[in-house]
Amino acid sequence: MLAAILVFGILIFSHELGHYLAARWAGVTVLEFSIGMGPAIYRWKKEGTDYSLRLLPIGGYVRMEGEEGDPFGDSSPRPVITRSFREVSVGKRAVIVSAGAAMNLLLAFLIMIGLVTSFRAVGSTTVARFEENSLSAQTGLEAGDQILEINGRRIRITIDTVYALYHSGGVPCEVTVLRNGERQVLRKVSFPLDESGVPRLDFYFQRAPFHPGTILHEALFRCITLTREIYSSLGEIFTGGLSIRDLSGPVGTTKVISEVSRQGLASLANFVVFMSINLGIINLLPIPSLDGGRLFLLLIEKLRGRPLPAEVEGGVNLIGFALLMLLVMLVTWQDIKTLLTR
Repeated sequence: MLAAILVFGILIFSHELGHYLAARWAGVTVLEFSIGMGPAIYRWKKEGTDYSLRLLPIGGYVRMEGEEGDPFGDSSPRPVITRSFREVSVGKRAVIVSAGAAMNLLLAFLIMIGLVTSFRAVGSTTVARFEENSLSAQTGLEAGDQILEINGRRIRITIDTVYALYHSGGVPCEVTVLRNGERQVLRKVSFPLDESGVPRLDFYFQRAPFHPGTILHEALFRCITLTREIYSSLGEIFTGGLSIRDLSGPVGTTKVISEVSRQGLASLANFVVFMSINLGIINLLPIPSLDGGRLFLLLIEKLRGRPLPAEVEGGVNLIGFALLMLLVMLVTWQDIKTLLTR
């Protein structure tokens, strides 16, 4: 439980810190910076801003002058000189709204840099040697081949090959390689299957030179690969490939965090990277009440040349928030049922 609170706290704090810093940059008056939801258990005030810790570590918010609605009905004394969120340009408001997700992505990248640094060695995308009786060697690959693409999927780091094979469906792959300085396309490269029927690598990669440039490259593209996989999963949700039973809410996530934390600090840090990227991406979806929904409303305002009526914007966000809470309750109930039946 302690590990879950810590992880949720880090993710929420980084997200809200992004909004807070962007609001300060834009000169917008920040009325409250809150970590958690529900009743405040500790609060203090500095330079006209209320800072609060709330009971439930499952959310947070930055409340600015001129924003519609106050989820807790709090009333804070206003500073003498204020600047409303609605008074700044659409561009600055878009920066403020998107800064939370941007901070989550930055957090993931920084943690990944630390993880890669701890590896002390990373692989390249060049084949070093094969396992005995290697199937891929028998169907076209050679030692010294630099793998550029698998089934049209760009390969930039070693782990990209694992995801590419996972999505291949177990059939022979089209592998593009750089061989003796020339680009070649190998049409039917086969790989052995593991116990679950997923293709696996049957060769080893050469080590890449280990220096700051390699570390940054590896960390960046690990984050990009995770981002691509998350978007792929979202696509499956909207196309019916995944259902609500495949989603996890706070209860299920807490259980996963507890299990991962027992595997060591590196495993927990990897999970935080995944969760931070996931939080950033989800928040940018054009769904009312999420940051992406607010960005969409700002786009409409820019195209119209004038803001939407406050009551319309407030109503859209209220409906979106209600639907989001309904989804959270459904997923949480599913998590509870899953725990009770195990």
